[in-house]
Amino acid sequence: MSDSRPRASRAAYSALLATTVVWGATFLVMKEGIAAFARAAGEGGGETGGGPEFGPTFYLALRFALAFPVGCLVFRISPVALSRSDWKRGGYLAAAMVAGFAFQIYGLERTTAATNAFLTSLYVVFTPILDRIFGGRPAAGRVLAGVALALAGVLVLFRPWTGAPGSGEVLSAACAVLFAAHILLIDRLTRDGRAVELTLTTIGWAAASFLVVVPFLGGSERLLSADFWSAAFSDPWLTAGLPGIVLLATVGALWVSNRYQKELSPARAAVIYTIEPVWALLFSGLAGKESLDRWFIAGAALIVAGNLWSEVGWPAPR
Repeated sequence: MSDSRPRASRAAYSALLATTVVWGATFLVMKEGIAAFARAAGEGGGETGGGPEFGPTFYLALRFALAFPVGCLVFRISPVALSRSDWKRGGYLAAAMVAGFAFQIYGLERTTAATNAFLTSLYVVFTPILDRIFGGRPAAGRVLAGVALALAGVLVLFRPWTGAPGSGEVLSAACAVLFAAHILLIDRLTRDGRAVELTLTTIGWAAASFLVVVPFLGGSERLLSADFWSAAFSDPWLTAGLPGIVLLATVGALWVSNRYQKELSPARAAVIYTIEPVWALLFSGLAGKESLDRWFIAGAALIVAGNLWSEVGWPAPR
């Protein structure tokens, strides 16, 4: 069957584009925050610095554990007001999201950052494929053309051929499939308008999932030490960045996706989300962490062109 939903509003496009800016900024902030936790766990934690999984996993656990009460306060909803149906649907979304994060993190350990980022961005290809398989909805021709342009842009942006791929390619590709599934699940589970409830339950499930894993990681014994927390939060990236990660990149961005993505087809939403790595590299470049060369300009231009092509003009407000 075809996707016959009405033309998306300008607010939907603006909100999703703003989300890509926020998520793009989190790349640098999270990278530095994760490093701060890893260093703190390594103090007295042995040669491994607490193990390579500790920093990323604990950062994600803390991010979602803080985001749940913050979200309840922001939206003025008590956890007891969330129904069993809300928790069930939030569990589906969280399963895809948490698994995607896990595959991305552990894939990154086993391959180059550029290869991992490129393969993760393949959700722009997997989304219309999965939508056709499970939803029976073929993407419009202009959307497929936008997918092709965005994919070419991601390829130019990250140039995975410049680094030897590691054994994490399979994990990274699986991450892209899971993020594509997450996009499709948002499309199907947010149509009843309960975006706030779905946002909170997804965050709650994610927090529980990561918190359960943390005690089994090397370096977790340091969590009971005041020195660990003092050392970690002496890092300005962690101290200044974590509030924004919790409020904007988690509570705010997930609500925006749950509220507005349903106005677009999953394939078109995936094309919009490919702008995220452009912002990620831009912010990293401004911070002196990446080189913003002609490849960046060419890749960013292709991704923007893919977005414009998939929509064929800015939609009129309705």
